[in-house]
Amino acid sequence: MTNLPFEDPSTGNEDRDYIEYPPLLGSLLILEVLGYEEHVQTVYTPAGVKNPAARANVMVVDGALAGRTYDDALVFPRRLCAQLRPQVGKTVLGRLGQAEPKPGQNPAWMLQKATDEDKAKAAEFLNSKRAGSFAAPSSASSSAPSQTSSEPPF
Repeated sequence: MTNLPFEDPSTGNEDRDYIEYPPLLGSLLILEVLGYEEHVQTVYTPAGVKNPAARANVMVVDGALAGRTYDDALVFPRRLCAQLRPQVGKTVLGRLGQAEPKPGQNPAWMLQKATDEDKAKAAEFLNSKRAGSFAAPSSASSSAPSQTSSEPPF
């Protein structure tokens, strides 16, 4: 048979289909925010309760899962979702962190503002993806990234 441009369907069980947040704690993330949904019904959603989610392509720049991407992922954590809601159509850069927990509650997942060093790492990451090969960004940024005709989106 000839080589046709078709891919097999996803099994739906791959790691990239589900974002597990604890291993990403402290990682630098690039999020291409695709949309926002007021309610996404899941098996965990109680009847009558709204379950909002942001939809995004998520790229992990550094940390234990550096290079992993989550395409068209639903982002459910409420505070994180609220941070992404006004950014639909934009690209967001930040480090995944957690807020101080309220009494009796788990700490909220949130994005912390990226530093200049983080922005340089993200630019290096995107440039390597555009070149067709992933290379983990250097841990120390001794020089500014080379300027290209297409600047990073953040």
